[in-house]
Amino acid sequence: MSVDVSPRLGAATPGDDGRFGSGGRGRAADDGRFAECLDRLEGAVSDLVQAGVSGVSGEALVDGAAALAKVISRLGAVRGNMLVAIEEEESWRVSGVRTFAQWNEKSSGQSPAAAMKEIKRAQALGTDLQHLSAALKNGEVFAEHVDIVRRVFSTPVLKGKLS
Repeated sequence: MSVDVSPRLGAATPGDDGRFGSGGRGRAADDGRFAECLDRLEGAVSDLVQAGVSGVSGEALVDGAAALAKVISRLGAVRGNMLVAIEEEESWRVSGVRTFAQWNEKSSGQSPAAAMKEIKRAQALGTDLQHLSAALKNGEVFAEHVDIVRRVFSTPVLKGKLS
């Protein structure tokens, strides 16, 4: 079994800012393309779950696990961009919860601490750690790497040195 993690022809890919966009098309077209991408992703994950690992060679499992880790990293970058956009647009307010962190906790099923950590990571990638954002989008680093760098370079002086 070979896992192809390269973008497919015609598949939506994030732009330089990591967001899915159309370069000038209307919001409805963007919404449709975005929903289509999510549908295809859900379908691919369902197919992978259904295929299972029984009978798959060890080499294919090792290669598949590495490819999947890279995809998970890339998806984390996309979700982070989504969180930043949701917070900026305050679109989470329609849910009726009192805070963005509570919305993220409920929408993701994470613990309050994990939901807040994800928000802080996304914010840092958009401001202080932009160079790591590209590496996360490419699957070269993982969310945990970003969290470590964010903790180590937590003071304004160190943040300045980092950039």
